[in-house]
Amino acid sequence: MFLENRIIAHRGGFFDNQKIYENTKEAFQIAIQKGLAIELDVHVTKDEQVVVYHDDNLKRLMNVDATIEELRLEELPTKPFPIPLFRDVLQQIDGKVPLLIEIKSMHQIGHSVDIIMNVLKDYTGEYAIQSFHPYVLLYLKWHYKNVIRGQLGSPNRQKDIPKIQKWITKSMCFNILTKPTFISYEYNEMSFEKITKLKKKYVMICFTIREQADYTKYKNIYDAWICENMQNWKEG
Repeated sequence: MFLENRIIAHRGGFFDNQKIYENTKEAFQIAIQKGLAIELDVHVTKDEQVVVYHDDNLKRLMNVDATIEELRLEELPTKPFPIPLFRDVLQQIDGKVPLLIEIKSMHQIGHSVDIIMNVLKDYTGEYAIQSFHPYVLLYLKWHYKNVIRGQLGSPNRQKDIPKIQKWITKSMCFNILTKPTFISYEYNEMSFEKITKLKKKYVMICFTIREQADYTKYKNIYDAWICENMQNWKEG
């Protein structure tokens, strides 16, 4: 798969959320210049526009206590940075580097996936889609079978969700139905033995490495590495 043996810039990879913010064109441009694959997150607004932003809620970065799903595009805050439209980001990347797209949690999953895929329909660059939600992958399998898809997993994600959902996120038990090409898992939360076993069936990607020493430690264990904070890494 085209993401193998690649560093993938997490939300752009080069940001401090002070001068350059995550999931912005500025962060993506640095990754493009360095020839790195890019990981980004997409949401669908109330008026069915696809935007690039990580959190469901806008509080952390925009200081607005509202979710993207409940706001129209024109209602999204623009300070401290404008939230980019997905179509504009695709135009910027334009196949220069591979793209790893995370589809976030949402209501009406099938309809939202259709909206996102409609934005992608004319994109000719390399891309893959990942999600923590197995139904996103199942819907892709049913309706967009040629799209490369991956299951995100972690034992530590979404601590406020019901126990059954936590178990699904940790165990990735729906892989037998969704048949992902790759697994993205928290880099230090899986044993070497389990990684080795899973690599016989899946491309294994890890997230999110923030220290160069951890990249050095895990670069021969996983097939690809989602990284950030790379503005503080030494060149080479």
